[in-house]
Amino acid sequence: MLSARPSPNAKVVNWMIFLERLFISSQLRGVNVEWNDWCQFVLVRNTSGTHILGRPSVVGARILYLDQDLNGTETRINAINFAPHSDSAQTSRAMWDFVGNRSLLVPTETKRDISSVNERDGSKLLDLRATEDNIVLLYVRVQVC
Repeated sequence: MLSARPSPNAKVVNWMIFLERLFISSQLRGVNVEWNDWCQFVLVRNTSGTHILGRPSVVGARILYLDQDLNGTETRINAINFAPHSDSAQTSRAMWDFVGNRSLLVPTETKRDISSVNERDGSKLLDLRATEDNIVLLYVRVQVC
Protein backbone atom coordinates (compact mmCIF):
# COMPACT_ATOMS: atom_id res chain seq x y z
CA MET A 1 0.00 0.00 0.00
CA LEU A 2 1.26 3.47 -0.87
CA SER A 3 0.72 6.16 1.71
CA ALA A 4 1.44 9.84 2.08
CA ARG A 5 0.99 9.47 5.85
CA PRO A 6 2.96 6.46 7.02
CA SER A 7 2.34 4.89 10.40
CA PRO A 8 4.79 5.95 13.14
CA ASN A 9 6.54 2.56 12.84
CA ALA A 10 6.87 2.64 9.05
CA LYS A 11 10.38 2.22 7.67
CA VAL A 12 9.60 2.69 3.97
CA VAL A 13 7.62 5.41 2.25
CA ASN A 14 6.82 5.34 -1.46
CA TRP A 15 5.93 8.46 -3.41
CA MET A 16 3.52 8.02 -6.32
CA ILE A 17 3.84 10.80 -8.88
CA PHE A 18 1.63 11.48 -11.89
CA LEU A 19 0.47 14.40 -13.98
CA GLU A 20 -2.52 16.27 -12.57
CA ARG A 21 -4.27 16.08 -15.92
CA LEU A 22 -4.64 12.32 -15.39
CA PHE A 23 -7.80 13.12 -13.42
CA ILE A 24 -9.49 14.71 -16.44
CA SER A 25 -8.09 12.34 -19.04
CA SER A 26 -10.54 10.81 -21.49
CA GLN A 27 -8.44 7.63 -21.32
CA LEU A 28 -9.59 7.05 -17.73
CA ARG A 29 -13.35 7.21 -17.47
CA GLY A 30 -15.62 6.57 -14.51
CA VAL A 31 -15.38 7.19 -10.79
CA ASN A 32 -13.48 4.01 -9.97
CA VAL A 33 -10.42 3.37 -12.08
CA GLU A 34 -8.52 0.13 -11.66
CA TRP A 35 -4.77 0.19 -10.90
CA ASN A 36 -4.10 -1.76 -14.11
CA ASP A 37 -5.56 1.15 -16.08
CA TRP A 38 -3.83 4.10 -14.45
CA CYS A 39 -0.53 2.54 -13.33
CA GLN A 40 0.69 3.05 -16.89
CA PHE A 41 0.87 6.82 -16.21
CA VAL A 42 2.68 6.95 -12.84
CA LEU A 43 6.15 6.89 -11.30
CA VAL A 44 6.73 5.34 -7.88
CA ARG A 45 9.74 6.45 -5.83
CA ASN A 46 11.14 4.25 -3.08
CA THR A 47 12.65 6.28 -0.23
CA SER A 48 13.82 3.33 1.89
CA GLY A 49 17.50 3.93 1.07
CA THR A 50 17.50 7.38 2.64
CA HIS A 51 16.65 9.00 5.95
CA ILE A 52 14.39 11.90 4.98
CA LEU A 53 14.38 14.98 7.21
CA GLY A 54 11.06 16.80 7.45
CA ARG A 55 8.61 16.65 4.57
CA PRO A 56 9.14 16.95 0.84
CA SER A 57 8.25 20.34 -0.62
CA VAL A 58 6.42 20.33 -3.94
CA VAL A 59 6.86 23.53 -5.97
CA GLY A 60 5.63 23.64 -9.56
CA ALA A 61 7.37 20.82 -11.41
CA ARG A 62 9.92 20.18 -8.63
CA ILE A 63 10.10 18.13 -5.47
CA LEU A 64 12.67 19.27 -2.92
CA TYR A 65 13.65 17.30 0.16
CA LEU A 66 16.44 16.84 2.70
CA ASP A 67 18.04 13.51 3.47
CA GLN A 68 20.89 12.16 5.56
CA ASP A 69 23.20 9.21 5.29
CA LEU A 70 22.60 6.30 7.67
CA ASN A 71 25.12 7.69 10.18
CA GLY A 72 23.39 11.08 10.24
CA THR A 73 26.66 12.85 9.47
CA GLU A 74 26.04 14.03 5.90
CA THR A 75 22.97 16.01 4.85
CA ARG A 76 21.88 16.74 1.28
CA ILE A 77 19.35 18.96 -0.44
CA ASN A 78 17.73 16.92 -3.21
CA ALA A 79 15.72 18.20 -6.14
CA ILE A 80 13.68 16.11 -8.55
CA ASN A 81 12.72 18.19 -11.57
CA PHE A 82 10.02 17.13 -14.01
CA ALA A 83 10.52 19.98 -16.50
CA PRO A 84 10.48 18.79 -20.13
CA HIS A 85 13.82 20.42 -20.94
CA SER A 86 15.96 20.27 -17.83
CA ASP A 87 19.58 21.44 -17.66
CA SER A 88 20.61 18.38 -15.66
CA ALA A 89 20.13 14.93 -17.10
CA GLN A 90 21.19 12.85 -14.10
CA THR A 91 18.49 10.31 -13.30
CA SER A 92 18.92 7.36 -10.97
CA ARG A 93 16.57 4.61 -12.13
CA ALA A 94 17.53 2.54 -9.07
CA MET A 95 15.50 4.87 -6.84
CA TRP A 96 12.36 4.47 -8.96
CA ASP A 97 10.45 1.32 -8.10
CA PHE A 98 8.04 1.64 -10.97
CA VAL A 99 7.82 3.68 -14.15
CA GLY A 100 4.56 3.38 -16.07
CA ASN A 101 5.10 2.63 -19.76
CA ARG A 102 2.88 5.60 -20.78
CA SER A 103 4.16 8.11 -18.21
CA LEU A 104 5.20 11.41 -19.74
CA LEU A 105 7.20 12.35 -16.64
CA VAL A 106 10.98 12.35 -17.06
CA PRO A 107 12.64 13.07 -13.73
CA THR A 108 16.07 14.65 -13.47
CA GLU A 109 17.77 14.82 -10.11
CA THR A 110 20.36 17.00 -8.45
CA LYS A 111 21.90 16.77 -4.97
CA ARG A 112 24.03 19.16 -2.94
CA ASP A 113 25.78 18.39 0.33
CA ILE A 114 25.12 20.93 3.08
CA SER A 115 26.02 21.28 6.74
CA SER A 116 23.34 19.90 9.06
CA VAL A 117 24.73 21.86 12.00
CA ASN A 118 25.65 25.51 12.13
CA GLU A 119 28.87 25.18 14.13
CA ARG A 120 28.91 28.87 15.03
CA ASP A 121 25.74 28.77 17.12
CA GLY A 122 24.97 25.05 17.41
CA SER A 123 21.78 25.10 15.32
CA LYS A 124 20.54 21.82 13.84
CA LEU A 125 18.83 21.51 10.45
CA LEU A 126 15.25 20.21 10.71
CA ASP A 127 13.41 20.83 7.44
CA LEU A 128 13.08 22.96 4.34
CA ARG A 129 10.41 25.02 2.63
CA ALA A 130 10.52 26.29 -0.92
CA THR A 131 9.04 28.81 -3.32
CA GLU A 132 9.53 29.02 -7.08
CA ASP A 133 12.74 30.99 -6.55
CA ASN A 134 13.99 30.25 -3.04
CA ILE A 135 14.80 27.44 -0.63
CA VAL A 136 14.42 28.16 3.09
CA LEU A 137 16.31 25.93 5.52
CA LEU A 138 14.75 25.60 8.98
CA TYR A 139 17.25 25.26 11.82
CA VAL A 140 16.59 24.92 15.55
CA ARG A 141 19.07 26.07 18.18
CA VAL A 142 20.42 23.17 20.23
CA GLN A 143 21.17 23.89 23.87
CA VAL A 144 24.84 23.38 24.68
CA CYS A 145 25.56 22.53 28.30
